[in-house]
Amino acid sequence: MSRELAWNQLRLTLMNLAAPPDRQIGALPSFVIAADELVLEFDDWYKLIQGTGKDQVSDRELAALAEIDAWIDLMDYDPELYTKKALYTDSRWQTLRVLAVTALETFGWDPAGPVGAIDELYISTATLVLHCGGRRCKAVVRHHLTTLRLHADRRYGAT
Repeated sequence: MSRELAWNQLRLTLMNLAAPPDRQIGALPSFVIAADELVLEFDDWYKLIQGTGKDQVSDRELAALAEIDAWIDLMDYDPELYTKKALYTDSRWQTLRVLAVTALETFGWDPAGPVGAIDELYISTATLVLHCGGRRCKAVVRHHLTTLRLHADRRYGAT
């Protein structure tokens, strides 16, 4: 995966986390559980940055991402948070939105920019989430029959 794609995906993921609930839900495929997918997408890109891009971020940027990750870990104890209703009504999602805005600003990215789909066309995706001992262990299994990299304007039918 290219460095540019990874950074773009992280930016889009943070923008989706920072967005109001209607925009969060609209940015994801209809067949996923939006609240769960938002945190799984962040987890995917955060782990990639931790593993291969750590030398390309400042301590401040890494701390902003780590704060989001820690907040998500606290949220993982409550399965009620992973519903569409919770995106609208639970204050913990609003706190996560504020943390995402802070991270975007820390990276110098515009939090008010357009929110888009996660810059992939999902044809087939399976996500497995295991719960163990009160902690949520994430095992994400993704099998893409076809994944098409699209520019954001093509994604929304612009010519």
